[in-house]
Amino acid sequence: MQQHHAITVQSRLARRAFTLVELMDMIMIIAILSSLTLAGLSGVRQRAREDKTKSTIRKIDAVIRPMYDSYRTRRVQVPSGLAPPVAAVEKLVRLRRLMVLEMPDSWSDVPTPAEFASTDPNSLFGAQPGLRTAAVRSYTFTKAMASPSDMYGSAECLHMILSAGGFEPDALEFFRPDEIGDIDKDGVPEFWDGWGRPIAFFRWAPGFSDYSLVQQADPLNAHDPLDPWKRDANGYALVPLVFSAGP
Repeated sequence: MQQHHAITVQSRLARRAFTLVELMDMIMIIAILSSLTLAGLSGVRQRAREDKTKSTIRKIDAVIRPMYDSYRTRRVQVPSGLAPPVAAVEKLVRLRRLMVLEMPDSWSDVPTPAEFASTDPNSLFGAQPGLRTAAVRSYTFTKAMASPSDMYGSAECLHMILSAGGFEPDALEFFRPDEIGDIDKDGVPEFWDGWGRPIAFFRWAPGFSDYSLVQQADPLNAHDPLDPWKRDANGYALVPLVFSAGP
C-alpha cells in the first residue's frame, strides 16, 4: 500500500514538471513576446519624437514665414536720381542684403561691432547706414559676447532670429523648455528636435525646389516677389527651410 502511494506521488510530480524541450519552448515564446513588446514601444517613442519635432518646426515656421514675406513691402532707401530700371535693381539688391543681415543662417552673415559701426563710405554699413537696424545691432552684440562657432551656426541663428529679431517679441513663449537647449555650450541656444539635436535653418534653399510643392525653380511662373519689375531674369520665389535630420 505504501509502495503504491509512493509511485502515485512520483507520477503526479512527474506530470507537474517541465521537460527540457518544454522549458526551451517557453523561453522562446517569452523572448518573442518581449521583443514584440519592445519593438512596439520603440515605434511609439519614435512617433512621439517625430510628432514633437513637427510641432516645434510648425511653431518656428509660424514666425519665420510671415517675417520672410514682410520683405515684399519693406521700405529701403535708394539713392535719388537713378533711372527707374537702375533704381529697381538697386532696391532688389538692398532688400536682399537686408534680409541676409536680419535673417542670418550663418554666423558669417552677422557683422562684427567694428563692421557695424564703420562710417567708411567703402564699407557696407558706411555706404548703406539704413542697414543698421535694431535686429542687426542685437545680432552683432550676441556674436561679440558669445563668440559662437559655425558648427551649429544655422540653428543658433534661427533661435536668435526668433528671440531677438523683433518681428514677434513673444515668440519664445510658445516653446517648451525641452524644445530649446545649447548642445555645444557656447552660450547661444538652439531649437531641438525630438532626438535632442539642433533644428537647422536655410534662409534660401534653392536646392530644395526639386522636392518641394511650395518652391519651384521657375523664374517665369514663380518669379521672386521681391523683384516685381523682373530685373533679375533668373530669380524665382524662395521659401525658408527649417528642418531636422530626424533619427
